[in-house]
Amino acid sequence: MAGGCSSPAHIEPVPSGSTQPLIQPIYHVHLPGIGGANFVHEWWLAEVRRALPQPAESEIFDWICGDPFIHALQAYDRNHREAQRLAALITERHRNEPHTRLIVTAESGGCAPAVWMLEALPDDVRIDTLVLISPALSEGYDLSNALKHVRGPAYVFTSHNDDFILGWGTRTFGTSDGLHLDAAGRDGFLEPAGSDPAEYAKLIQLPYRSEWVRYLNFGGHSQAMSPAFGKYVIAPMIVRAITG
Repeated sequence: MAGGCSSPAHIEPVPSGSTQPLIQPIYHVHLPGIGGANFVHEWWLAEVRRALPQPAESEIFDWICGDPFIHALQAYDRNHREAQRLAALITERHRNEPHTRLIVTAESGGCAPAVWMLEALPDDVRIDTLVLISPALSEGYDLSNALKHVRGPAYVFTSHNDDFILGWGTRTFGTSDGLHLDAAGRDGFLEPAGSDPAEYAKLIQLPYRSEWVRYLNFGGHSQAMSPAFGKYVIAPMIVRAITG
């Protein structure tokens, strides 16, 4: 991908000998949090990919430009530029491969550029499903324009136990959209006045469940990035969204 501060980290597709049923090609792009791409995200993405119908291709879009943590959170202009860069990538993929199924997942601070990317897409470009994990956006952020570009469901994983990062942290340093309050990843997005109810009907918010401890998700920040949780909980939701 030309320009910008980074290129996606490419993860090779599963070999063609996979026994999973063959459907239309899948392209899955994942945006990590403000710490950037690391082995946890690579492991998580690999486990999700293996659980998807094949052929599937996965990439990490490391939007932080080598400038992690609070700097990444508060680089509002740069983050919007990275979102536009990703929108160009998604649009090019759609133009060149119109039958490819498009999946976008994001975690924590990466949820904002994922949402802004959707808002920047041309009117005729839509992804198949969206997964936001512990989003650091404000709870009242209007998702209407982003959801217009999601064909199927948009899942949001939240946890009220996430009170340090998405409670104290965002009250102190700000949410991804610059407000000093609890983020949507604690108790979910609210539907603001003037939003589009038809678009919000796509939104499926999933508060933390105690039975998820079996997948090493204990409800803290980023614990939905457990590779087991990705494989056994998130991946099946994606499969239902693109095959149902």
